[in-house]
Amino acid sequence: MEAIKDFDNKHRASRAFVVPLEETGIKINSKSIAAWKKYKRDYEELKAEENTGEGEVFMRPMTSFRKYLEKENFMEKEQRRLKIGTYSGNSTLPKLHLEKDVVSVLEAPPVLDIVRIPEGSDELKDEQQNIDLNDAFLENTVNVETKRSNYKSNSFKEALKLHTMDLDVHKKALWNDCVVFLSNERKQNYSVHYLRKHAFPDKLFILGKLSEWKKHMNTLGKQHLAHDITIRNILGEDVKVSDIPYRLDQVDKLRMLGMRSGAYTIQLVGNRSII
Repeated sequence: MEAIKDFDNKHRASRAFVVPLEETGIKINSKSIAAWKKYKRDYEELKAEENTGEGEVFMRPMTSFRKYLEKENFMEKEQRRLKIGTYSGNSTLPKLHLEKDVVSVLEAPPVLDIVRIPEGSDELKDEQQNIDLNDAFLENTVNVETKRSNYKSNSFKEALKLHTMDLDVHKKALWNDCVVFLSNERKQNYSVHYLRKHAFPDKLFILGKLSEWKKHMNTLGKQHLAHDITIRNILGEDVKVSDIPYRLDQVDKLRMLGMRSGAYTIQLVGNRSII
């Protein structure tokens, strides 16, 4: 439904209020009203959780309004009558099946906790940076620093850690639920925008999409389906998996981990990045 897609697009970023139901073009009844109220409640909670300003794109995308409507049984099954020769009958088209959200409660560490596959090794290790916070709250004055827009470093990974150190606990937790593609492009400094282009939230869902892409590519006659598969980064940008240069075996190893605390990283090949 085009109205739902338009509604979702308007709520990818933080805004002062949720678009009123009567302005969406969606039929108004008790079910759609109930769905809108629950969406509004969750949308306000997401804004508070990420502490976003007007127009700032959410790092964890808001769930589609379609799911709220389906939970209220607003999306009815469509009926189609088929007539072939002298035969006629009813055929039921099932509702669109959408995967349930993967909900996890993670206790975010002081900085980004990266789960990675070491180069040239089959072992899976966690990297953790521990910062002593014993004296963190002893100062009487609070200094509010201006948000940094770039980080001076010649390493993507180091810039990523510097960026996540600046975030509050809620945003760190969101980053820890990401798949991050590590760029090998050599730079003198890295912008926040550049780092976020390489981070894709909901890591288990993303790994599932990458595996789906591999399955289609290895199935004769279905390669064209692989080229239509996209994943969405923190900026809300859809990126075709076919445009991301990475080693496929890394995905298989990460999927074996299941849900573990910390961001999952995938090394890009060559001197490449996600443009």
